[in-house]
Amino acid sequence: MLSNVFAAVSRRCCRHKLALVITCAFFALATAGLLPLCGCAHTEAGLQRETQLYLVASNGLTDVKQLIPYVPPPANRILESVLAIGGALLALWATHLHRSLAELRNGGPKAAPPNGDAAGAQVPKPPAA
Repeated sequence: MLSNVFAAVSRRCCRHKLALVITCAFFALATAGLLPLCGCAHTEAGLQRETQLYLVASNGLTDVKQLIPYVPPPANRILESVLAIGGALLALWATHLHRSLAELRNGGPKAAPPNGDAAGAQVPKPPAA
């Protein structure tokens, strides 16, 4: 009888922990997915703000990674996977920030010629109707 009660309490506790880990993982992925979408700055000051936001997010990710050893075994693998995906998304965002900043400092993207494609080849004009 005692083992049945313990098993029921253990399952209930495990479900709560799993629900908590899944909820935290969802919010971590949602935040990591939304951070690059807010990256629409086209000025150096805007890119510096985004860089600061990136640094806060990466520091938060590092802090959460330190908690992995304290999470119970079924959930720690899930949390570690979510944090790895979040780290990859942050690395992608850092690449975008560095490219945008380099592009801005080097004079912006090259504009297409008025009557040509991006490679500079002449595009024939459509016949006038």
